Amino acid sequence: MTASHVQELTARSFRELVLHSSGVVAVDLYAEWCPFCREFVQVFGQIAQEYADRCEFGRVNVELHPEILTALGVKTVPTVLIYSGGNLSTKLVGTSSLEDLREALNAHLQTP
Repeated sequence: MTASHVQELTARSFRELVLHSSGVVAVDLYAEWCPFCREFVQVFGQIAQEYADRCEFGRVNVELHPEILTALGVKTVPTVLIYSGGNLSTKLVGTSSLEDLREALNAHLQTP
């Protein structure tokens, strides 16, 4: 994964990067034990690199930060949450394809 484009988030940095953002932010909720999450990390890294100049990207390890999972009411990993202007606008549950992510992000960006 291209780590330089994806921030590992804590409860505090989640609030700062995601909830207080005026732009588009995609967040991958994952667990280390989850085989689908391990496969999806490459896809999320690729989309983060592709959209680095238009969006912010973060990941939350739900084992280390279960309070985020609970607060968001998420029950399945991987889940990608897309926020626009600090508000949750799209939830993609399970493993998503690059095309699914592009479509979801483009829906929130003025220029795809």
